[in-house]
Amino acid sequence: MPRTRRARAALLLASLVQTNGFYLPGVAPREYQKGEHVEIKVNKLSSTKTQLPYEYYALPFCQPEEVVYVAENLGELLRGDRIMNSHYELKMQIPEECKILCRKELTAAEVGEFSTRIEEDYRVHWVMDNLPSATKYVDETNPDKHVTIYDLGFPLGFRGADDIPGTKPGINYLNNHLLLTVKYHTDESFEGSRIVGFEVEPSSIKHAYSGEWKGAKTALSTCAASSAPPLPMQAAGEVIFTYDVKWEHSDIKWASRWDTYLLMGDEQIHWFSIINSLMIVLFLSGMVAMIMMRT
Repeated sequence: MPRTRRARAALLLASLVQTNGFYLPGVAPREYQKGEHVEIKVNKLSSTKTQLPYEYYALPFCQPEEVVYVAENLGELLRGDRIMNSHYELKMQIPEECKILCRKELTAAEVGEFSTRIEEDYRVHWVMDNLPSATKYVDETNPDKHVTIYDLGFPLGFRGADDIPGTKPGINYLNNHLLLTVKYHTDESFEGSRIVGFEVEPSSIKHAYSGEWKGAKTALSTCAASSAPPLPMQAAGEVIFTYDVKWEHSDIKWASRWDTYLLMGDEQIHWFSIINSLMIVLFLSGMVAMIMMRT
């Protein structure tokens, strides 16, 4: 056997031996202990109107001190996702109510950016334990049988209308308060809890408080008020981002946690993603063909 073939065989054997320590996020289940930190990663903003995605922090959301780009798996890289860390703090099975994320003083230009993206029907996409965020809806068109459907991500905001209390037609409102519902599964075969569902229910609240701003310790008077007015994107001013965390035990096993996403109600064709995927396939095919022709 020539030396070159022997060298290739040795490299192949070495690579096979070293793959025992290789791990792809999302391929193997992860168990969380009670009180353990559960990370939320932000992804992108997408719209079926414009077909043009934006990075999450392209809008003036609350940011951590250092923004770190994270690649979960190969599929997300091929889809052009831009996954980054976030400022949200979650602990396994520890509920939260109206927790303050941050307060921002938005300029008129920043308010205009939010309003424009809301007008263009942009949705926000997050990731938790390699599961994308989803919004749950109940289809009541059939009175005899209500059907639960899911949409990927959650709306950035909504447009006011006569049938939406507290809103004015033609005005865009920002969803600055989020209810995060995390479903987890436990079993005697393993220790801890496995995340099997991640739902987000957005709402718009124009928060108010009395006295001076005390950061996360500020007592908001609009958290428990069901009649709190929504937050319009009209003029420069203060925006307070808040969130609730609810944990629900689920009988869904980790291997079946993706079944929920088969009930997606979004039937729009994402031409930008399709063209992007086709370009990647053609590029990789050309690279493979060139390598085969040279060897």
